[in-house]
Formats: sequence, C-alpha cells, structure tokens
Amino acid sequence: MGFDAWSKKLTKASEATQQFINKKWEEGKETINERRARAAAEEEAAKAAAAEAQLAKERNEFLAPIKAKLEASSSPAPNPAEAPAAESTARDAPGAATSYHDMEQPLEFSRDSHKAVLLVTTPIEFGPIELSKQSYRLLARHVGMSMDSICHWALCVIDRGVGKSWAYDLMSDRLELNMIGKNVFRINEVTPEYVQTWSSAYYVGETTKSHEEVKMLGETHMALNPKYSLLESNCQHLAETLMKALCDGRIVSQHKLDEELKMVSPKMAMDMMMNKLDFKLDSSDSKGAVDSNEVKNEVNIIGELWGRVKKYRNDDKKSGKEEKEKK
Repeated sequence: MGFDAWSKKLTKASEATQQFINKKWEEGKETINERRARAAAEEEAAKAAAAEAQLAKERNEFLAPIKAKLEASSSPAPNPAEAPAAESTARDAPGAATSYHDMEQPLEFSRDSHKAVLLVTTPIEFGPIELSKQSYRLLARHVGMSMDSICHWALCVIDRGVGKSWAYDLMSDRLELNMIGKNVFRINEVTPEYVQTWSSAYYVGETTKSHEEVKMLGETHMALNPKYSLLESNCQHLAETLMKALCDGRIVSQHKLDEELKMVSPKMAMDMMMNKLDFKLDSSDSKGAVDSNEVKNEVNIIGELWGRVKKYRNDDKKSGKEEKEKK
C-alpha cells in the first residue's frame, strides 16, 4: 500500500474518530443540560408543594372553627325528659338540614369549585338594648322558650380554596331598622371573629356560584322587596331566595329543601315577633303591657309559631326513624 493510500485511510479514520468524539460530547452536553433542567424542575415542584402545603395548613386553620360549630350543632340534643320544660337547645338542626357528617365533601382545603352553603344563627342585636328579663320570663311561662331560641339567621358560602367566604342576610336584626320598615341587604366576609358569634351552624348544600352572582341575587331580591314586613318581606324570604338559587340539588333535594324552608319560615317569623314584643315591653309601662290584650295576642302568635317549629322537628325525626326501619 502506497503512502498516499495509507494517508487517506488514516485521515478518514481520524475524521470518523473526531465525529464520534464530537457526537459523544454533544450527547454528554445534552445529558448535563437535561439533568440541570430536571433538577431545576424538581426544585420548583418542591417549592410549589411546600407553598401548597402551607396554604392548606392556613386554610384548614380557618375552617377548623367552622367545622367545630357544625359538629356542635349536629350533636344530639338533650333528652327532653331530662331538661326543664322551658329549656330549648340551639343544637336542634332546622328541618331537613343535612348532618355535618353527611357532607359530600369534607370541610377542608380543596381547589374544587364547589363551596359549602351554611345556615347560621347569631344572637339578635338590638344595639344598646338587650332582650329584657321580663320578656324572657313572659315567653318562658307562656310559650316554653328559652334565650337559645332567639336568634337571627344568615346564609354563608364557605370557600374551601383560596377565595374569600361570605355571609348574606338582611339587617332585620337591627331594631332601629325594623321600626322604620326598612330592608337592608348585608354582606359580610366570614372571618374567625364572625364565626365566634355563631350560636349554631347547619350545612344545607353546595354551590358553584360566585360571590358576584350571589350578590346579584340578593340585590334582585331587595329591588322586589325594599320594605321590611314581618310576614311578607323579612330575612326568611331572603334565605329562601338564596337557598333555592344556591343549593342546586347536588346535596339537598328540592323536597328536602322545601322541608328545610317549612322549618325556617316559622322560626324566622317567631324571632321577628319576639323583637317586636321585647321593644314594646321595654318602651311602655311594663306592668300594664304584660296584661294588655295586644301583648297577650302577640304571645299567642309566638306560641303558635313555636308549636309549628316543634311539629316540624318531630315530623322530621319521625320520618327519619321510619326510613331507618325500612332499611
């Protein structure tokens, strides 16, 4: 073999070797880049997971007191035979309200779009005026009610995720507004401080509606009902409007919702009558007012409403017992 032929072969071999080395170098470079990219992605994923865990922790801390209120309201009521006749309990869930333990989704951090709808009760606010002992004694004697029976109702939408939670009600717990017949739609953010004011809370369903949609529903209701009326336009009617619109059937059937509203309506009317009665007793000659026909008539009305509330409770318990026996 001549020198030229040998030189050509050597050159080709050298080029092939160089190409092989270059190829391997590029492959090595890609592997290093891939490793770096993977490491960076893993680091970002770890940061995102830590941030999500911290968010879940903070959100669950916010939801914990709400869960506690639901659990307390869902616990069995005391045996009536073991309690005084005039004693009632805020633990009696209204109508067909779903038990906390029967929630489709637990009340804990989730990015699911469904939000829990709660019916909550708070003590009636009279500004500087509180329910007088005289009113309490009068109602306890003639109706068999206790202070626990006197409350105001609000509908709350609880966001399990990163959004805010809101409470919607009428300011019919303000005596000065009741006296001038004014309806005011009120929206409050649900804060830990607000939750602490709840005397009870009941789970009634789920909704996917946004705060703006709920606000619009409330404003539409207010446009149709600008004046406060004990029997025709009070917070029970706002609750009914919002519950029908929000609880879209994922949890509470229409039948159960109707039963819920049967319970809420007399309860709301009863609370409003008690507001009116207490104001009357507080602002007049107490001794003469107690014996007046007007006060006696209002006490009788409250007694009838209280009887309806207890009837719906008993019917609901009886229906639940029959369903269990069938199973």
